[in-house]
Amino acid sequence: MKALTQITIAVYVLSTISSYAQPCFPITVRDLDINNVRARIINGSDKWWDPSGGVAMYEVPKGGNKSSMFAAAIWIGGMDANGQLHLAAQTYRQTAIDFWSGPVQKNGCTISTDTGNCPAYEHIWEFTPADISNFLSSGTATADMLSYPANGNIANGELPVLAPFFDSNSNGIYEPALGDYPLMDVNNTIPDSAEQLFGDQCLYWIFNDTSFTPLIGGGPPMGVEIHAQAFSYSSPVNAVNNTTFYRYKIINRTCETYDSVFISHWADPDLGWYNDDFIGCHVEKNLGYGYNGDAVDDLPDGYGFTPPAVGITVLQGPPADPNDGIDNNNNGVTDETGEENLMTKFLAYHGNVNPAIGIPQTSDDYYNYMSGKWLDNTPWTYGGNGYNAGSTDITNFIYPWDSDPSHPNTWNEPTNGNTPGDRTFALSSGPFTFYPDQCVCITYAVVWSRAASGDNISSLDSLLSATDYIRNNFHFYDCPCNNATGTEQIIKQHSDFNIFPNPADQSAILSFSSTEKEPAEITVTDVLGNEMLRLPLQTSQMRLLTSSFPSGIYIIKVFSPSGVFQKKLIVNH
Repeated sequence: MKALTQITIAVYVLSTISSYAQPCFPITVRDLDINNVRARIINGSDKWWDPSGGVAMYEVPKGGNKSSMFAAAIWIGGMDANGQLHLAAQTYRQTAIDFWSGPVQKNGCTISTDTGNCPAYEHIWEFTPADISNFLSSGTATADMLSYPANGNIANGELPVLAPFFDSNSNGIYEPALGDYPLMDVNNTIPDSAEQLFGDQCLYWIFNDTSFTPLIGGGPPMGVEIHAQAFSYSSPVNAVNNTTFYRYKIINRTCETYDSVFISHWADPDLGWYNDDFIGCHVEKNLGYGYNGDAVDDLPDGYGFTPPAVGITVLQGPPADPNDGIDNNNNGVTDETGEENLMTKFLAYHGNVNPAIGIPQTSDDYYNYMSGKWLDNTPWTYGGNGYNAGSTDITNFIYPWDSDPSHPNTWNEPTNGNTPGDRTFALSSGPFTFYPDQCVCITYAVVWSRAASGDNISSLDSLLSATDYIRNNFHFYDCPCNNATGTEQIIKQHSDFNIFPNPADQSAILSFSSTEKEPAEITVTDVLGNEMLRLPLQTSQMRLLTSSFPSGIYIIKVFSPSGVFQKKLIVNH
């Protein structure tokens, strides 16, 4: 238990709440707890702790009174056309709280937050497939379904659609009374490429960095709106049952084109007893992790013998800039089509006030840690603790063991002779260019594993295997800017999708002005929703055989990371 740290944080948070007294202040909490993990979620950037008391709230196993994470937060930063750094980042709220609840208002190039309407977004919405199935069968909606923040206030400059929903009459307006509902794949018919709510339990919230005056010195905020969901699955597979997922849709609501943008996931992994941990990373698995520094995690806070390991893997990230010369996804191939920024940097640092390698305080400090430099602008270098003044052996990954292809020798905390203690780390994804009104998604999985027997390294080996399972079985795509799945409004967005002839007899040609450059597939369903055909979209023209279809009306959908596009086909033999 971090007693002194908790007291310091609690006093700061309570004084900050009192000082600002703002309705937009992110203090609402809700637990993600459908599987073996109980994770505390806050309706802002940070999570896994109780900010009012500074208590760790990432409990695994659920009900076991042992936590494996103390706190975490999302950071984002980049440069505008004048080279000015824009950044939103925080850790324990002791130096800044850079995020407010709710969406962004944009009028021309002026952005703000409707502070009077923030109470409507001081909430975390919770859904399960059972909620949706019950609504479809009985028409009974939960309170969260009725208050779901699907539409923004267009008159005030908010986005028209703020959360994914099924639009039964295609008018772009969320109307549960008319059959609209939060879009979850309850019948296993929606591909991962369609924007939706995921999991057996999903928590959804909206926040931004626009109006809260940053307390971190050095620069203005990014002006982003973030649609977040935390989700998990209940499964007999331990790797899945011990994992939670986090997906952030980040929208550039400014008129700025930012370059050299990084998105980082900062975390403070405390595996039971907080003061005996090590951390490291695995480059190919895009994984940063914490593990116990010795074979026994000290009681009463600790896990005892064979202590667990916990890690964060980047499953999906923002698109890489074309021809940037970087292997952004760590697959051994540079500049391939559709490459994403996964874990391009990994930082390990100690929570002290060392002016070179300690706690970040200014915007420049945070951006240095996101982009591969220490606080004094010294680049990370291979060996030791990563700070080697005068060394030219630059590295992107601290403590990678033998997983860094550019440094195949083993470098980790044990071989470095480090003393176990309290640790923090950050995984970064970038750099990339972020255009006005562009949407990017980044998806993380937090994987926890404990070996059946052995020491601390046995659990680390188990974590690596569990991470492989998660990475092999869960796939996510970048997100379109439209959240609503309907009919006519989708057709208007993809007018180059054509069907000829229509009505059709034996066959029809599906044509596009250009071949889709990202994974996409086509489905054909009848008016009752029965799937007649599913096939990948591979060329700009495809012949659809309809000779075996009974005469009638069919719905053709194209699912891709750019959106879900739909048109009607009439078959008349």
